[in-house]
Amino acid sequence: MAREGKACAGLAGRNTAYAEEAADFGCVVGGGGVVMTEIHEIQPREQKGRDTLARYRAQLMAAAYASLRILDGKGVDRVYSDFHDDFVVRFNENGKRSYHFFQVKTNEKRKYQWSLNDTWGLTKKDKEARELNEDEIKKIRNSFFGKLLLHCINFGSSCKESTLLTNVHFEDDVESLISSIQSKSTSGRIDLIKKNFNQIYPSATPHVEEAVVDFLSKLTIEPDVSYVDPNVSDFTMRTRDAIHKYSEIDLEHEEACEIALSCIQLFFSKSFQQVLPSITEIQLDEVAGVGLDDLLKVLSISKDAYKVLADGGDAKALKSASIIQRRLSRCNAAPSIIEFCSRQKIAWDAWSREKRHDMAEFDFNLLQQELHQVIRDWNGSNWEWLQEKLETLSDKWKAKPVGTSVTPELLLGGIFSTLVKTEML
Repeated sequence: MAREGKACAGLAGRNTAYAEEAADFGCVVGGGGVVMTEIHEIQPREQKGRDTLARYRAQLMAAAYASLRILDGKGVDRVYSDFHDDFVVRFNENGKRSYHFFQVKTNEKRKYQWSLNDTWGLTKKDKEARELNEDEIKKIRNSFFGKLLLHCINFGSSCKESTLLTNVHFEDDVESLISSIQSKSTSGRIDLIKKNFNQIYPSATPHVEEAVVDFLSKLTIEPDVSYVDPNVSDFTMRTRDAIHKYSEIDLEHEEACEIALSCIQLFFSKSFQQVLPSITEIQLDEVAGVGLDDLLKVLSISKDAYKVLADGGDAKALKSASIIQRRLSRCNAAPSIIEFCSRQKIAWDAWSREKRHDMAEFDFNLLQQELHQVIRDWNGSNWEWLQEKLETLSDKWKAKPVGTSVTPELLLGGIFSTLVKTEML
């Protein structure tokens, strides 16, 4: 550093024209000679690496957020990271699979609007059908939508949708074009694309106009998506809301922060594993895909306990599993205990549906009241106390109608069924 300082002084002393060159060494030339500066006082030449990472993080956040739809079990069953596009959402509906492709584009200028040139490689003057030259065709092929259209061609009916997702907005011309495309109406620009479609994609099988219109109609946009904004992201809040929406699990802020970060890290890990050309479906799911089992780990929910509840007909199996898991985790219960309690919860639910009508209504309500009292008295960790209490309660009810079926194990299921219902209120 001393040597660099001398070099700076020499440069500045010979000629003030060297002041700018001296600044490259981290020095400022003043009236009293060379003054050493701090690192934060000099503007860096570039920050492309940081910008690239910020954009990539936005891509991971978008994929992570989309994966939360898996939790409701209503179609989405897997999300692939950095495979075919930035991320791909797989639907499995009535045994039929389809794919929703996403390309994520961010801009640090919040007021920026993607133009026709940005998204299509077109200009505002391109309003009528005509034959495009080689350069014009190449621009469309390499544009945002040009690449998204490839999925519509390659996957045919399996392509559900192909979306451009961004943190900013689109110019009116772009929104108008997409709106017309989705409604399968016509315009000069649409005719321009249709006329040159087979030249834009020469390696694909030539397509008739009807097929081209169908391909185009699958293009969609998602503007102003706040959680992918590189500067200000509300990803944690949106993650918490999405988890509640798709599973009814209500997280504390600290839990939401931890889970949001874990979701991003999960997709980060899936993006850096090599995908071989001859990969099988099972291998692809493992290397690049995120499914329900992965999300259960992120949410710290026992896979076996969830499966027991889901297979047992619990319509809100995910939330039930979360409640049971959290309650038992406080006392460091083993996974086998968590699974056993979940199984007994299902047994109680089935028993109460079938047998409650064989009991006097007063008796059934009294039994539930006694279970509530046990829950209030139990500290959540003294299992010996709980076992004794349930055995005593079981003996008490043996003299009642259907009392022989009221075992300590069944009552344990009643405890957790009551806990779940209470927390769901």
